[in-house]
Amino acid sequence: MTETKDDFETWLAEQAEAAHQAIESVHGEARANLYADSAKSESKKDDHAESSEEQEE
Repeated sequence: MTETKDDFETWLAEQAEAAHQAIESVHGEARANLYADSAKSESKKDDHAESSEEQEE
């Protein structure tokens, strides 16, 4: 089977798009995890601050 230049360029564009989508997916997941971790951390800080305030009273 002989591939033409157009076939190769089409295949290459498809591979590039698939790679781009995979990167976006991983990046989105990592960003979501980072935000979740940040929210948990803030929540723990708030809980600790509230506990400290309650102990002072």
